Order: sequence, then C-alpha cells, then structure tokens
Amino acid sequence: MEDLNVLNDDLKNDYEILIQSFVTSLEFEKIIEMNLSDEIYQEVIKEINGTYIDHYFASMYIMVRKLLENLLYDCLKKYYDTDVDKYFNAGKGQHQGFGTLIDNFNITIKETRFKTDIGDFE
Repeated sequence: MEDLNVLNDDLKNDYEILIQSFVTSLEFEKIIEMNLSDEIYQEVIKEINGTYIDHYFASMYIMVRKLLENLLYDCLKKYYDTDVDKYFNAGKGQHQGFGTLIDNFNITIKETRFKTDIGDFE
C-alpha cells in the first residue's frame, strides 16, 4: 500500500510540473490601466484584469470586446445625439451590433464635421 502512495505522490508531482509548464507567466500586473470615471467601464476593466490575472484569456477577450463595443456606442451616441440609427437599432430595441458600430465609427472619423470638432486621425 505504501508503494501505491509513493507512486501517487510521484504522479502528483509530475502532474504539477506538467501543469506549471503550461502556465504562462504574465508580463503585466494588469492588462488595462485606464481610469474611466463611468462605473460601468470600471467594472468591465476590473473583470478584464481579473480574467487576465487568473489566465482566463478567452473570457478576457470577450470582456475587451465588451469594453470596446460600449466605448464605440457611447462615442457615437454622444457625437450623433439625435441621429439614433448610428448607434441604436430601434426595431430590435437594442444598440447596433459591434460590426455596425465599427463601420459607423470609421465613417464618422472621416466626416468633415468630426475632423473640425475633434481633429483628423489620418
């Protein structure tokens, strides 16, 4: 029976060494160090950093997308205000999809009014 326990301990040690070989050492303490005043952004950034620290990278990418999507939505909403179709799909009762938000933002930054108000990004 002792031989079996020693064998189990050896396997456990080998297993732990194998697991450690797959664990990536993190380059940064936090992946995002932004100080946004909006509480919604703070919560998302906290989740992004938590998933990064815990090595849940697939979840981290989803949260980064959520942050970008919310930032684009809020930028378009603030800039267009009454031109709701740029950021909100009234038919579905929800904000535009991520792809539409990206497309609309890319159009926005090329507009003369935007360049005059904000500056040229090209």
